[in-house]
Amino acid sequence: MLWKKNGRYRLPNGNYVEKTAYFYVLAMVDGELKPAVVPMRSSNLSPARELNNLIKNLRFTDDQGSFNPASYSAVYKLNTIGRTAGVKAGMSTNHQE
Repeated sequence: MLWKKNGRYRLPNGNYVEKTAYFYVLAMVDGELKPAVVPMRSSNLSPARELNNLIKNLRFTDDQGSFNPASYSAVYKLNTIGRTAGVKAGMSTNHQE
């Protein structure tokens, strides 16, 4: 049984379940592609939804028409946004041509 307390879903034992979006990515590190996992939770759920929408709405066109390509067919740049007074830290996303 779960119940919501202080914005979190609590279990009977007092632990909480936190919604987290995970992205498996290939990160460019020192000129090399390396596999990584990017967890997005809390204040990063909005950028996670934005990234999912960018992936879902990406369209390519070839001689047979328009289609939605595989998610790994495009490059996206993730930027961190620092915390300032009254503004939470987070992430921003955009599609790279």
